[in-house]
Amino acid sequence: MNMVESYDIRVSGDGSKEYRRIGQICKIEYTSGLVTWWKDSCRHREDGPAIEKANGDKEWYLNSEFITDDPLIWMVMQYENKLFSENN
Repeated sequence: MNMVESYDIRVSGDGSKEYRRIGQICKIEYTSGLVTWWKDSCRHREDGPAIEKANGDKEWYLNSEFITDDPLIWMVMQYENKLFSENN
Protein backbone atom coordinates (compact mmCIF):
# COMPACT_ATOMS: atom_id res chain seq x y z
CA MET A 1 0.00 0.00 0.00
CA ASN A 2 1.35 3.41 -0.89
CA MET A 3 1.76 5.67 2.15
CA VAL A 4 0.53 8.68 0.18
CA GLU A 5 -2.77 6.88 -0.48
CA SER A 6 -3.44 5.94 3.17
CA TYR A 7 -2.09 8.97 5.05
CA ASP A 8 -2.95 12.65 5.14
CA ILE A 9 0.25 14.63 4.48
CA ARG A 10 0.70 18.05 6.09
CA VAL A 11 3.62 20.28 5.19
CA SER A 12 4.69 22.85 7.79
CA GLY A 13 6.18 26.26 7.08
CA ASP A 14 9.74 24.96 7.28
CA GLY A 15 9.01 22.19 4.78
CA SER A 16 8.77 19.35 7.30
CA LYS A 17 6.17 16.73 6.39
CA GLU A 18 3.79 15.05 8.83
CA TYR A 19 2.06 11.86 7.75
CA ARG A 20 -1.15 11.45 9.75
CA ARG A 21 -3.70 8.69 10.06
CA ILE A 22 -7.01 9.40 11.79
CA GLY A 23 -5.63 12.66 13.20
CA GLN A 24 -2.64 10.94 14.79
CA ILE A 25 0.94 11.74 13.75
CA CYS A 26 2.58 8.57 12.49
CA LYS A 27 5.67 9.84 10.71
CA ILE A 28 7.48 13.18 10.52
CA GLU A 29 10.13 13.96 7.91
CA TYR A 30 12.16 17.02 8.87
CA THR A 31 13.96 19.12 6.28
CA SER A 32 17.23 18.27 8.08
CA GLY A 33 16.78 14.66 6.94
CA LEU A 34 15.65 13.37 10.35
CA VAL A 35 12.66 10.99 10.23
CA THR A 36 10.69 10.02 13.35
CA TRP A 37 7.80 7.57 13.81
CA TRP A 38 5.11 7.92 16.49
CA LYS A 39 2.14 6.02 17.87
CA ASP A 40 -0.13 7.50 20.57
CA SER A 41 2.40 10.30 21.23
CA CYS A 42 5.17 7.74 21.80
CA ARG A 43 8.22 7.02 19.67
CA HIS A 44 7.23 3.69 18.24
CA ARG A 45 7.75 1.55 15.18
CA GLU A 46 7.46 -2.21 14.89
CA ASP A 47 8.70 -2.68 11.32
CA GLY A 48 11.86 -0.59 11.47
CA PRO A 49 13.67 2.17 13.32
CA ALA A 50 11.55 4.87 15.02
CA ILE A 51 14.35 7.39 14.42
CA GLU A 52 16.31 7.65 11.20
CA LYS A 53 18.97 10.36 11.31
CA ALA A 54 20.33 12.21 8.32
CA ASN A 55 23.78 10.70 8.90
CA GLY A 56 22.33 7.18 8.57
CA ASP A 57 22.18 6.34 12.29
CA LYS A 58 19.02 4.54 13.39
CA GLU A 59 17.32 3.96 16.74
CA TRP A 60 14.60 1.44 17.52
CA TYR A 61 11.85 2.27 20.04
CA LEU A 62 8.68 0.50 21.18
CA ASN A 63 6.18 2.60 23.18
CA SER A 64 8.87 5.26 23.76
CA GLU A 65 11.22 2.67 25.26
CA PHE A 66 14.65 2.71 23.64
CA ILE A 67 15.45 -0.79 22.39
CA THR A 68 18.72 -0.52 20.45
CA ASP A 69 20.70 1.44 17.91
CA ASP A 70 22.23 -1.74 16.46
CA PRO A 71 20.41 -3.12 13.40
CA LEU A 72 21.79 -6.62 14.01
CA ILE A 73 20.37 -6.74 17.53
CA TRP A 74 16.98 -5.59 16.20
CA MET A 75 17.00 -8.30 13.51
CA VAL A 76 17.87 -11.00 16.07
CA MET A 77 15.07 -9.80 18.37
CA GLN A 78 12.56 -9.85 15.49
CA TYR A 79 13.66 -13.39 14.54
CA GLU A 80 13.38 -14.60 18.13
CA ASN A 81 9.92 -13.04 18.49
CA LYS A 82 8.80 -14.76 15.29
CA LEU A 83 10.05 -18.13 16.52
CA PHE A 84 8.35 -17.62 19.90
CA SER A 85 5.05 -16.68 18.21
CA GLU A 86 5.16 -19.72 15.93
CA ASN A 87 5.79 -22.12 18.84
CA ASN A 88 3.02 -20.82 21.11
